[in-house]
Amino acid sequence: MTKINSSDNLSQLQTPALETLDGTQTVLFDLAEYGIIHIHGADATKFLQGQLTSNLEQMSSDQMQLSAQCNPQGRILSLFWIGRGETDSYYLVLPTELVKDTLNSLKKYAVFYQCSITDGSEQTAILGVSGNCAQSSLLSENIISAADDVFRVSNDETRAFILIPKDALPSRLRDAQVVAPYAAWLALDILKGIPRLYQTSAGAFLPHNLQLPELGGVSFDKGCYTGQEVVARMHYKGKLKSHMRLLIGQGSSIPEPLSAIENEQEKKFGEVICATHYQDQQLILALCKDSIENEGKIRCKSEKTSILTLS
Repeated sequence: MTKINSSDNLSQLQTPALETLDGTQTVLFDLAEYGIIHIHGADATKFLQGQLTSNLEQMSSDQMQLSAQCNPQGRILSLFWIGRGETDSYYLVLPTELVKDTLNSLKKYAVFYQCSITDGSEQTAILGVSGNCAQSSLLSENIISAADDVFRVSNDETRAFILIPKDALPSRLRDAQVVAPYAAWLALDILKGIPRLYQTSAGAFLPHNLQLPELGGVSFDKGCYTGQEVVARMHYKGKLKSHMRLLIGQGSSIPEPLSAIENEQEKKFGEVICATHYQDQQLILALCKDSIENEGKIRCKSEKTSILTLS
């Protein structure tokens, strides 16, 4: 259980109300918790098509697509956003804590392909933006420069990722009218049903547990990739008895990944996928048994006094 610490909020960061982040106002997000992996080379597309759950051929050049790398058992090792760079080049945007393991895992499979895989986190900073994400609008508001890489979040016209040189970050944050913290971005993700993976939960979930097919993060017709047989079998023949659900509470802390969700009799009905605390609310995505619908009061095992509401 991670306690909220007011010192985590830097002085230049603001906490705009979630209802103001619906696209009507342009807000910049400091996504310092994200790192970036750069993959490029003649075989980059072929290599990634054999590793990732999504189909890169269906991704537009101005879009970032949710995707995952699985182990042979079909469980997710890494979850990230992928965007297309210049010729034979891709960017993976993911939590910093997953960069090293993802880098090593991809390199293990890349030895027979003409492509390089590098950690670009020291050279490139990642910002988020919500509002009018048209490039012309962002340029006119001085949110971006002409040299920046801007990628729309797939299935969300009101948000985008901005990749900029790391040394340009301080001035961008200083010049922006509204800068929100990562917690606000994660809160939006959670409310939109977009999960986040942690180092402690790598290997715990199948793509269907995180609703990746519904989010456009899994292709069932592109051919083989690591774990594909298990994922396809679940899609065509499996029957899920648990689904990802949004839970909202008033607790003062953030449940850790894989924390148990239980009823008043301490019977486990699910586990936390990701969570944040924003403006006096706990926002949680959890993998819950479908039978949780019939329960009365539910709570997180680590904070028994906070009652959670299914949404």
